[in-house]
Amino acid sequence: MKEYAYQNLSIDTLPEEKWKELPLYGGYYEVSNLGRVRSVDRIVPHPRLYQQSVRGRILKQKQQSNTNKKVSDTMVYLQATFSFEGKMYIHNVRRLVYATFIDASILSDSNKYIININCDGLDNRLVNLALSSPSEKQKRVVQRDRIDNTLKTIDRSKWGKNSAHINRQKRVAQYSMNNELIKEYACINDAHRETGFDPKAISHTARGLYKQWGGYKWKFI
Repeated sequence: MKEYAYQNLSIDTLPEEKWKELPLYGGYYEVSNLGRVRSVDRIVPHPRLYQQSVRGRILKQKQQSNTNKKVSDTMVYLQATFSFEGKMYIHNVRRLVYATFIDASILSDSNKYIININCDGLDNRLVNLALSSPSEKQKRVVQRDRIDNTLKTIDRSKWGKNSAHINRQKRVAQYSMNNELIKEYACINDAHRETGFDPKAISHTARGLYKQWGGYKWKFI
C-alpha cells in the first residue's frame, strides 16, 4: 500500500522537506512542500494561568471524497482543521500548499483551482500541484472522460433557427430617401462589401428598426 507524507505524524522534518509559514492565523501554523501541516510552539491565553505554552505538532488530515456518476469511482482530497482565536477553520490542503509556496492570493479567489497533476488527491507535494482556471479544469474532466458531452447526444431537431443568420441570406434592396430604387443585392453581406455600410445596421433598417442608414432606405425583397 502506498504511503504518503501526510500520514507521517512525526514532528521531525522528513528528507527533502521544507517548511514555510502559512499566510493565515497569525503565524501559528506552517505547511511543508511535501503536503504536511503543523502547528508551531507558541504561547496562548489561558483562563486560569493567564498564558500557557503549547508545543507544535503535525496536524492530522481528513480524507473527503466525491463520487463520479459516470465512471462510478471516487476522487479523494485532504482537509486540515485549524484553531484560531476560539474558532475552527477547515481548508483544502492542496490549496494551502500552493498558497504558501507559490501564490497566497488564491486563498481568496474562488475562480482559481488547484489540481493534482497525477490525479492523486492524496499526493499534495508541491511538485504535483498546478493552478487551473474553471474552463481548464472542466476541459481536463472531459479529456479524462469523466463527464458526458451533452452536445454529442442532444436532440437538435427542435432547435429554432437563428433569425439573424436567415436575414443575412435574404435579398435586400437599397433605396434613396425618395423611395427610388438604387440597387438590389443578393444578401446583406454583398451590400456591405459594395457600400461599406455596417451589415447589422442594414439588417436593422430592413427590419424596420431604423428609418434609414447611411442616407438610404433598405428593404428585404
